[in-house]
Amino acid sequence: VFRIGRYLVSGRVHTGRGEPALMSLRSRQPMIPLTEAAIEFRVGPDVVREPASGIVINRDLVDWVREGSPGYDRSEVPWA
Repeated sequence: VFRIGRYLVSGRVHTGRGEPALMSLRSRQPMIPLTEAAIEFRVGPDVVREPASGIVINRDLVDWVREGSPGYDRSEVPWA
């Protein structure tokens, strides 16, 4: 799960065999492809979720990243 500005972006990061996903982010080029992805953002009190088969993010714009799993609990992710 990546926080980029007011957006949460989640998806599958593909890595080499046995390479931890979070550690692989440091050695990649800035543009990182995600599959089985989604973008989430707030509109008033509601959370809008836009799924996509793939999304490319710019690592240099990421505020923070944390490991998650499909269907992660959004209440555990800080929006502010």
